[in-house]
This record gives sequence, C-alpha cells and structure tokens, in this order.
Amino acid sequence: MLHVFKDNAPHPLDGVDLVVAASAGDGFVRHMRTRGTDVMLTGETDPAEVITRIVSGQPLPDQRFDITTTLCKLRDLFSRH
Repeated sequence: MLHVFKDNAPHPLDGVDLVVAASAGDGFVRHMRTRGTDVMLTGETDPAEVITRIVSGQPLPDQRFDITTTLCKLRDLFSRH
C-alpha cells in the first residue's frame, strides 16, 4: 500500500513518468510530483481509451464520484506529505 511507504528506500513507482488513476489523494499527488511522477485522474475505465486520448492530446473525462477519494482527502489532512 503506497500510503504507508517510507521515503528511506526506492519508491515502487520510481522511474515512472505518469500514473493514471481513478482516484488519488492530494498528498499522493504531491508526493509523486516530488519524485518526478505526474498523476492524472480520470473517470475513464478503459485503459486503451486512456492511452489513446493521452497520445492524441485529447482531454480525459473527469473523475466519477468515489467515496475513497473523500476518505483520502480526510487522511491527507493528517498526512506527513
């Protein structure tokens, strides 16, 4: 689980330029940015469609409501990130 990852070792996503996800908290987005990884959030569920849109420069659909995003935002209030 990336929420409990400690910074004293290589991150599992080191070297990744872009993460595309349905949801992520602000702390995760900030933390990944400091490690050189951009995070894009989308409501698109088809990975092939996501890649097609990114490569062609088309915008991705907005995120859908997800209660876990709200929980992540609450957790981020108390996060070290």
